Order: sequence, then C-alpha cells, then structure tokens
Amino acid sequence: MEKTKHVLLSTNIIFIFLLSYGLVLTLSAFFLASPNELTMGMLRIIKSPSNLITDYVHIAGVGPAFLNSGLLTLSSLFLLRKHKHHFCSLTVSVIMMLSGFSFFGKNIINSAPIILGCLLYLRIHHSGRQDLLVMGLLSTCLSPIVSTIYCAPDHFFISNTFIALASGLFIGYTILPIFEFLKVHTKELNLYNMGFPLDSLGFLETWPRGTF
Repeated sequence: MEKTKHVLLSTNIIFIFLLSYGLVLTLSAFFLASPNELTMGMLRIIKSPSNLITDYVHIAGVGPAFLNSGLLTLSSLFLLRKHKHHFCSLTVSVIMMLSGFSFFGKNIINSAPIILGCLLYLRIHHSGRQDLLVMGLLSTCLSPIVSTIYCAPDHFFISNTFIALASGLFIGYTILPIFEFLKVHTKELNLYNMGFPLDSLGFLETWPRGTF
C-alpha cells in the first residue's frame, strides 16, 4: 500500500513538473510576441515544408516558436494523462526531446496524423502497455515527412493533403510493431531504442520522394 502511494506521488510530481514546463513555454510566447504576430507566425510554421532541420525561430520568430513547442508539449502531456500513463524518467526524456525538436521541424499539425496512427494501433490491438504510447510520441520525429508531402507540388490525381494524412497514419500505425520487432536487435539501448526503427521507416518513406 505504501509503495503504491509512493509511486502515485512520484507520478504526480513528474506530471506537475512537466505541466509547469509546458505552461512556461506557452505563456512565454505571449511576452515575446503580440497575439497577431503569434497567429501569423503559427500559420507560417504550419505551412512550412519543415524538411530536414527547419528553424522555426528564423521562419516565424521567437514567440511563435515557443508557442508551437508549448502547445505540442501540453497536448502530449494531456494525451498521456488521458490514457492513465504512469509518468517516470522515460516520460521526462521523451517530453523534453519532443519540446526541443518542436523548434526544428515538428509542429502540432504535422505530428497529429502520426499520433493518431499510434492511437489507432493501440486501440485495434487492445494494448495497454505504458511504454508504447511514449514510444509513439518519439515517432513524431518523422513529422517533417507529413509537411513535405503536403507542401509538395501536385503530381497525382489524389490531393497532397490526403497523401500526407495517409502517410502520417501509416507511420504511426506501423512504427510500434516495427519497434517491438527490432528492439531485440538493439537490446533496448537508449540511443537506438526507437531510432533504429524510425531510421528504417524514414528511409522507406523518403526513398520515393523524388516522385512528389
């Protein structure tokens, strides 16, 4: 009983810390730019191809970049909270990486299809594993693929919006079983735990990019 209380207390402390961090990022944006600048900046971020390393501070300004990072951090936290995730040191590292890379190519729009794909996989396969949803958040490092496809010239009879959405859902849905399969080879080392599956899938996604 005491051990359960201690775990719950630790989980709540970590959640409050990460929530405070997300709120600081979000609220800082309103001190760094006017509401109009934030709105226009967020639109520029969303419409950016976000390929490779795209500096959102350069594209939209400091305020919108902070707002984008804060919103993505808070939405990820509430998603984890909604699914009764037990916050731990792994959660802290994932949220920090996610918020950091939200300044360079990852935004709340291009990440959404990938996260939806992960949730769809967990729903269909009735998986209640705590680590899989966190690993799903890590898979948003491939979010620039969604923006790149969306902003590419139209060469197909299917709209780029549909292709980008389908690609994001595909990445999110397939990355978790690929992670499960390949983690035997990486022996769950931190550096390669999710990086190896994401590199493999990212290569397959970007290989035919010349056709877009």
